[in-house]
Amino acid sequence: MKKTKIIAGVVILSLVLAGIGYAIWADELSIGTTVSTGILEVEFVESHFPVEVYDAFSDLQVTRDKDTLTVICSNMYPGMYLTICSEMENTGTIPALFDRVTVNFRGNEELKNELFVSMLNFALYDSNDGLLNESLAMYTDFPLSQLEDKLNELLSGVRLEPGEYLVMGGNPSNKTGKSVEPYLDLYVSDDAGSGIEDKTLEFDIIIQWKQFNK
Repeated sequence: MKKTKIIAGVVILSLVLAGIGYAIWADELSIGTTVSTGILEVEFVESHFPVEVYDAFSDLQVTRDKDTLTVICSNMYPGMYLTICSEMENTGTIPALFDRVTVNFRGNEELKNELFVSMLNFALYDSNDGLLNESLAMYTDFPLSQLEDKLNELLSGVRLEPGEYLVMGGNPSNKTGKSVEPYLDLYVSDDAGSGIEDKTLEFDIIIQWKQFNK
């Protein structure tokens, strides 16, 4: 009988010690797997530079909402010309890598083949407003309907460190006196018919980014 009690006591003590050991192990495991993560955030922002924009088209609206730039062109006419300015900054805490661009057209979508891009270009700046490159690759004279493909080609592989930003449009200069001319210039051919007049074209440029992993 005593032997049975001793064996039972040993078993109970073993279970108690095993439970304590598991609790300590589990606690250590939980602590060991705690990971601190950064913030991925790239968004359209107010321009760092004053820009002079030639705009012969009075009915142009450009608005932005984080990753979306919305453009509304109305009362179009042959020979119309306009420049769109924008700036996108890495406001997060980790490096961001370009993912993809989506361009969504609304309104009179047939106008996307009547409106042409005369120049498409970006410039990249660091957090101190220093110019990092003269320009990315440039595309000229193509219909607006191809804008999504051109943007995806142009921005492929672009990485933004925290505080760095892309400029499109205008003629900004950095503190060293270097200057670039990053543009999104649009125009309607002089040969376009009068059927485009009093029409409205609206489109969104959605630029998405992902975390950069070395």
